[in-house]
Amino acid sequence: MARERNRPFSLRDIDAEDWATARQAQYEWCELKYDGHFARIEIDGKEWRVYSSTDRVVEAAELTTSHQPTTLWAEQIRGTEWAAKQVELYEQFAVFGGPRVNGTPQPFPHSTVTRRAIERWLGQMSRPLGRLFLVDRWPATEARALWRHHVKQGGYEGLILGGPHGLARMKAQATYDYVCMGFEQSDADSFKGWAVKSVIGGL
Repeated sequence: MARERNRPFSLRDIDAEDWATARQAQYEWCELKYDGHFARIEIDGKEWRVYSSTDRVVEAAELTTSHQPTTLWAEQIRGTEWAAKQVELYEQFAVFGGPRVNGTPQPFPHSTVTRRAIERWLGQMSRPLGRLFLVDRWPATEARALWRHHVKQGGYEGLILGGPHGLARMKAQATYDYVCMGFEQSDADSFKGWAVKSVIGGL
């Protein structure tokens, strides 16, 4: 799934008195940011497949009932320091995007009625579908209150904001992910052939 470039903005904006008017034109909604691993879930008939951000199958299972071909985008709560502290949520999937059913995009459930219907459907499914839950979504005007209550006081990593101009990610702490791309072997006589001199990484 292609991801839009984040639109950076100052953390001080969220505490400004004019937050609602200054950001309302850009962002219509906000969600809490769940920190884990990106996952694309493919359900087809009785087959369940979870793909990583590099399109690698990381989980597969057979369901007890058959379903229409469905694609879901989620954050699997695992593999991070924050995720390790979420005992009740660990290994679950926080569904944050609009699903595709039979290849057709479906509107992300905003209304209470729609959300209840989908949550009831998820709740009736046996494992692994029972591990899915929908991420709550609020109007952008609630971002400042969510930030203060859930991020500053509740330990969440940050917020996701969205609207007609794209998406933005706002985190309490700036973090950078490095990928190990290889090693350079030591050229010291006593370490040749088995010791590492340095790690080659990518940002």
